[in-house]
Amino acid sequence: MSSKIIFSNYHIPDFKVDIAVILEKVCDSKMLGNLSLNQFCDSYKAQSGLNNISIGNKKDLFEIYESLLSDMFQNIDIDPLKIGYIIVTEPQNSIIDGISLPHYFQKKFNMFNSTIFTLQQQCAGSLMICGLSNSLIKKNNPYTLILSSCYIDKVEERYMGFSIVGDGAGIMLIGQSQNGCEIVDSDSISDGLYSYNKYNRIEEEINRLSIVEKGCDLVTGVLNRNSLTNNEIVKFIPQNINKYAYERIYSSILELESEKMFIKNISDGGHVGDVDFIRNITDYLKSNTKSGYFIAYGLGTNGTDVNYSVLLLKN
Repeated sequence: MSSKIIFSNYHIPDFKVDIAVILEKVCDSKMLGNLSLNQFCDSYKAQSGLNNISIGNKKDLFEIYESLLSDMFQNIDIDPLKIGYIIVTEPQNSIIDGISLPHYFQKKFNMFNSTIFTLQQQCAGSLMICGLSNSLIKKNNPYTLILSSCYIDKVEERYMGFSIVGDGAGIMLIGQSQNGCEIVDSDSISDGLYSYNKYNRIEEEINRLSIVEKGCDLVTGVLNRNSLTNNEIVKFIPQNINKYAYERIYSSILELESEKMFIKNISDGGHVGDVDFIRNITDYLKSNTKSGYFIAYGLGTNGTDVNYSVLLLKN
């Protein structure tokens, strides 16, 4: 019996700022070239699809997670004692004022049989946990709870070049159940080329196209393994990073119609790290009851080494 995504929900702060505010703080003459700041901002918006980013306070995570978890336990019939694992995807946000968020909520919601640990895969943590879901089955405790958040303190750390990071949090419950979105298959891979080159003093610029191609190869491999064609995929759900990259580059390499790309959340809130996957899956499943196969894809990187992850899902 395959594991399923049983529940997911997220919180994006109501406070939003135009990405021009961020770009104004990080732009220099080299970035602008011959463009004025306004021209650069307009061009960046058109290419990335970003409009605004969400900004919140990390200390609000106590109230946010409490609200999300209360909603989960009110809406699905699940015994908290059957949650075998609580996994946190961004360890830097898991302790606030000396208090461990996952341990606090384990006690508050009576999840006493759970083991708590963190998984650092940058922006691909939740995807990878779903891929490992069939291995995360404790005897008599078949559920895994994911706590994911993204909160950035410094403005300059929000700008990634090809995208801008916003704040937010999400939860996801996976495990064996009669109900939910089936995790049919998965694959993941890591690439340590950057660290290898740096250690050996090999100067080589990061090739973004090769990163895209490697991710697409992983997607194609999962489809081939399941004897599926691109035409049988009803939706491709990536992270909220860059509209042009998905509509033009990924869709071209994968030979998918650009309309199959789920990119409607890019403009509102920005790239919210690992929360993107939870947000996009939640919105897609709420708006689409049609049965079919779809792909969730993401990569995690801090600008150096890369972790790729792909899920084949069935609604």
